[in-house]
Amino acid sequence: MRLIPFAPVPDQTFKTTVDGENVRLRIFWNAVAQAWYMDLEGVSFDLTVRGLRMCTDIPLLEGLAIREIGDFAVTDLEDKEADPTYEGFGDRWQLLYLTKEELGYDIV
Repeated sequence: MRLIPFAPVPDQTFKTTVDGENVRLRIFWNAVAQAWYMDLEGVSFDLTVRGLRMCTDIPLLEGLAIREIGDFAVTDLEDKEADPTYEGFGDRWQLLYLTKEELGYDIV
């Protein structure tokens, strides 16, 4: 498991490497829904997922049958299991990446 660092701004896009694959993440605040969302795009493999609502302690990619990478999850450092707010995401709430091995996925 590793921390995916990002700046506490309302809309940002950046690249990172997870399980040896290059991905582009967009993390953005939706003012209407009052929630953080994530878009995920594979750079080194074919994948586009848009509009993943970032809820605490819920795997973001669960049920999507993505075999190339593990999964992302948001954790609440105050351990109150509340969903991230506009002000606290990137500070109180952190984005984590769990590898395929940590999740018990078959490694091909």
